[in-house]
Amino acid sequence: MTTGSYIAFHGKPQLPAKFWPGVGIAVILGLIAALGPVFIGDENAQNLSLAFQAPSRSYWLGTDHLGRSVLARVIKGAATSLGLAVVAVAATALAGTVLGALSAWCRGWTNTLIMGLANTLLACPTILFVLLVAGLFGNGTWSVLIGICIAKWPAFARLSYIVTRSELIADHVEASRLLGFRTPYILAKHILPGVAPQITSTAALSLASTILTISAVGFLGIGIAPPTAEWGAMVADAIGYFPDAPYAVFGPACAIFLATLSATLIGESLASPTSTSGRS
Repeated sequence: MTTGSYIAFHGKPQLPAKFWPGVGIAVILGLIAALGPVFIGDENAQNLSLAFQAPSRSYWLGTDHLGRSVLARVIKGAATSLGLAVVAVAATALAGTVLGALSAWCRGWTNTLIMGLANTLLACPTILFVLLVAGLFGNGTWSVLIGICIAKWPAFARLSYIVTRSELIADHVEASRLLGFRTPYILAKHILPGVAPQITSTAALSLASTILTISAVGFLGIGIAPPTAEWGAMVADAIGYFPDAPYAVFGPACAIFLATLSATLIGESLASPTSTSGRS
């Protein structure tokens, strides 16, 4: 019995305990990204006389080499880094799911073309595509987004293809076809419930790797252009002063760690066998 039909018959999935800490961290980071910029003022305000101030009541995470508040930039960077990561994963998950389902449904040359392209792209690391797009079109948000989308949609397409193929041969799908139900009904009623849990868990895990990729390209100086606050670029700016001002690195590095940890905990919980088994 397929995942979708199993859950349909046996009830809601059981989620591991580590799911809830992941959700808690995600909610806190989401609130910081959404509401934090409203209260912090100008995160790019410079005052060289305050450069490398240690954490204090006025500057909770200290200041960087230009006298800017590290806390303010970490908060603004949450909106930048997390927002870009969420958009990238949502776009790749949607495109990959649709292409994978289309490949499984149509078969023939459509399947050969889509899956052949997906298998080819999977052989290359994500950061390579980001570097390639940045080299062709220059640094910036769009280069990072396009590079990530090109690299990550094949994983979703392959998963969608495999799950859709298994659902298409299920008895309840064959029964719906024999009863004359149209394709949109079959897709919405039978295929999507089987594909959605797998895609959701993969998207959460992909979000973790995407956050790391965005931070990596920012650290290399090919991501979002300064002075926009971005966690990876903040680490790169402060790493040279680490012996004298480690707190300037701690803020953005901790934010990257927490965001990645949250997405990983959620993704692993959703992918756990207990999350796809229902009550007997």
